[in-house]
Order: sequence, then C-alpha cells, then structure tokens
Amino acid sequence: MEELLYTAEPEKSLSTILILLGTLVTLLIFLYLVETKKFKMTHVYKQISFLLGALLALIVFATTLFSVWNYRMIQPVKLYETYVESYHGKTLYKEIKRVGIFNDKEKSIINSKVTIREDNIMVIEKRKKGNGQHTMLFAEENYDIKELVKRIQEQMKKK
Repeated sequence: MEELLYTAEPEKSLSTILILLGTLVTLLIFLYLVETKKFKMTHVYKQISFLLGALLALIVFATTLFSVWNYRMIQPVKLYETYVESYHGKTLYKEIKRVGIFNDKEKSIINSKVTIREDNIMVIEKRKKGNGQHTMLFAEENYDIKELVKRIQEQMKKK
C-alpha cells in the first residue's frame, strides 16, 4: 500500500441545496393551499396559479436533483507516491504529459475588451495511448488548484 501524500477535498457549499429545498417546500405548500381552496380566487386564476406553481415546482425539483448529483460526482483528489487518484480514476505520474492552470475568459459580444467571466481550470494532459489523448479538468471553484499543480509537478520531477 502506498503512502498518501496529499488529499484535496472539494469545497462543497450545501447552502444552494438548502435554498432549493426550501423553495420546493414553499411551492408545494402553495399548491396545496390553492388546491384546497384556502385562497379566495376565481376558478380561472386558481387554474393558472396551480399550473404555474406546478411548473415552478418541477423546475426547482429538477434543479435540486441535478445539484445533488453534481455534489456527489465531485470527489477528493488524492496524491500518492506514484499516482494521482480522482473521479477520473488512477493516473500514474509517468503517464502525465503536463499539468497546468488554464485561464478561461468569456468576452463580451459587444465589446471584446470587456471580460464577463473568468475561470481558472487545472488541466492534466496524459500521454497518448493509441489514437487519442486524455485530458482531466478540475475547476477552481471545487479545489485549491494552485496547491494541486505544485504538488503534482513536484511528484512528476521525482519520477
């Protein structure tokens, strides 16, 4: 068994899921109150309110479901003496071609000098196996990518 050198735990904020669940419960209570005639409204407004409330509840439910799925997919990155283990699987250091941080900038359509959004992504390129090349991406919003890049490069120099 190899020695674990470093573990990069993903930064997961559950506040988004709690807000979505609260919104979903509120919408379901609203739908219940509309259906049981607790609100005094005409028949047409009652139908429109119920349809819009049900549509919003469905959208919020799907958003909550996909947010939970996304949080479950993001796993810790573990650095061992000879390989990196992540949700991409195990990758030996000798299989890694290069590792670095890619700065992705989204420019404005109207004025190309204005940056709307800027994201940093850690990119690990593996050496070619057969016809293809495999690339692993890790977002800055989930991991401390500067520390990860530094430690992976240190281990690559040792091998």
